[in-house]
Amino acid sequence: MRATLIAPALVLTLAGYASFVNAQTTAGSGTTLVIPVTSQSASFVSEVTVFNPGPTLLTASVKFYEANNSSVPGSKSCNDLSVSANRSVQFQLATQCALGAGDGSRFGLIVITDKAVPPTHAFYGYSRVQNPQGIGFSVEGFPVQDFNNQVSHATGLKKQAATPTYQTNCFVASLDQAVSYELKLFNDATGAQIGGTLAGSLQPFQQVRYLDVFGSKGVNAPAGDRTNVRAQFTQTSGGSANLISFCTVQDNMSFGADFRIAKSFGSPSGNLFAQGGNAFGTTATLGTSDNQPLNIKVNNQRVMRYEPRAASPNIVGGNANNGAGASFSGQTIAGGGLAGNDCFDPVTETDTRSCANHTSGDFTNDFFCLRPRRLKAITTFNSKAIDFGLGRIGKMATECIVVTCTRRRIKPVCLLDTVVTAANCFHSVVHSSAKCFCDLKITRRNILTVFRVV
Repeated sequence: MRATLIAPALVLTLAGYASFVNAQTTAGSGTTLVIPVTSQSASFVSEVTVFNPGPTLLTASVKFYEANNSSVPGSKSCNDLSVSANRSVQFQLATQCALGAGDGSRFGLIVITDKAVPPTHAFYGYSRVQNPQGIGFSVEGFPVQDFNNQVSHATGLKKQAATPTYQTNCFVASLDQAVSYELKLFNDATGAQIGGTLAGSLQPFQQVRYLDVFGSKGVNAPAGDRTNVRAQFTQTSGGSANLISFCTVQDNMSFGADFRIAKSFGSPSGNLFAQGGNAFGTTATLGTSDNQPLNIKVNNQRVMRYEPRAASPNIVGGNANNGAGASFSGQTIAGGGLAGNDCFDPVTETDTRSCANHTSGDFTNDFFCLRPRRLKAITTFNSKAIDFGLGRIGKMATECIVVTCTRRRIKPVCLLDTVVTAANCFHSVVHSSAKCFCDLKITRRNILTVFRVV
């Protein structure tokens, strides 16, 4: 199934995605990217860059969610982005989004999503935040599935009163689900907690900034300089909801700063699948929650496809060219199939037929059709047991049946305790020159399922 990630209705609990939160990662492409902080203020301005590595035009939506303690909290409408193949575009928050009235100090998170349905264009992005002197730092665009509900940590934080006066600010944000959290600071030289515990709750797509997290509006730590401090972010409610946590360390002389995403250790989410297996304590469910097919790949090639249908799902295994009828339900193709259109056509007796396996009827099962390059009659088996994958045929007198594939609807017919003679011989369904069963008695011990057209 293709996982559809479209803000604001993001599907974020992606079963089977065993990734960690990545900071400044090379594996940073996705169909939905989150830039945790952007700014438009007298002190800092953000410039966002989006790169489309694909071969076709990327059209993406842009959503800006202004922080709770920014000037005008809430969602802001923004213009869509159009990015040509193998090209980048840049924008600033003030020109891309309708910020409206405010005191000029605006900050929050940005979500950028491919507008294709389902999203198929993966892209990269980052934002440079800089002050009027050009001093700044970059903020990575993170694929939305990289965030999780695990305990996370931002390290190397500091506070210093002497020039250049270091200050640490920490941020907590939510995605598409409400979440509650706690924030604690620890002296990583001793392991002791510094100050109190900050706790809060966020509705979907909200953000809170703790300006000077050591100060009275933060953990209210005792006076004094601090080094080697770790911020610990814990999700206290929200289940599978995902938390975005990070801190910045700035100097108050030049307003230069850096960005430190809080990282987690372990499975992305307690209810997601991880490499090596899980112990959920209940029935595990692998899948998605939208109405799109699910593809499973091996060596980057599709080997299985599950298609939702109202009456009954379709299951398509084998070659990626195999397919089930678009308007039918309950179809199964167990495997096999080849690429190309040069397989033997028993009707025209030419190599012009599709080599893929297809079904085209409700509740059709195709377990046997291998579509060989050319299927020929086999003679003179003379009492040898033959097995076509349909079950044991038994002993043949002189000829072998030619089993051919058809896209027409079929159903099984069981021949029991019947002597098949020239008079009642069952002919192959589409091949005029097919051989018959001759003088073969089919019993329960050597039962054969034969298919006829309906």
